[in-house]
Amino acid sequence: VFIHNPHTRNQHVSASRVFQSPLESDVSLLSINQAVSCLTAGVLNPELGYDALLVGTQTNLLAYDVYNNSDLFYREVADGANAIVLGTLGDISSPLAIIGGNCALQGFNHEGSDLFWTVTGDNVNSLALCDFDGDGKKELLVGSEDFDIRVFKEDEIVAEMTETESFTPSPRLECGGAISAYCKLHLPSSSDSHASAS
Repeated sequence: VFIHNPHTRNQHVSASRVFQSPLESDVSLLSINQAVSCLTAGVLNPELGYDALLVGTQTNLLAYDVYNNSDLFYREVADGANAIVLGTLGDISSPLAIIGGNCALQGFNHEGSDLFWTVTGDNVNSLALCDFDGDGKKELLVGSEDFDIRVFKEDEIVAEMTETESFTPSPRLECGGAISAYCKLHLPSSSDSHASAS
């Protein structure tokens, strides 16, 4: 995974201060040694105040601290990670890294604890979080290979729609692609993301 982080160019962020480091660059390479199947960045631990990089493969999920060059957690995921989304879900107060795999959904907090798990009807190919029902809490929208969009209020399906073909939401939008017809569109501001990866 190629990581470009211009926000701390030639600086290293520690827990209490920022200092100059001539050995560091704003470009780095993270070796995963597996085929990457999904990728996102965002705030997983609000106490840290910066983004984590989340990398999913068909067997594992890595939460990586780009600023300190360390793993936050590395978890085996038996059903794989085809899609990933990061944010809060329903009444679960801490942000979750939610992955969708082979008919299953799992949500991990910043320590790697599995706080959310449920099954869905088919292999997951896209995920999005948005306030689907207007109650002020985010629901999980799940797109799957059977062309269905299922809306989960935590582990309960509250709506299900069938489309004519599979879709993938845009990675720049909170709810994008075909899903944007079902929830409010939100473009992230420049302060929403501190690191980019491809």
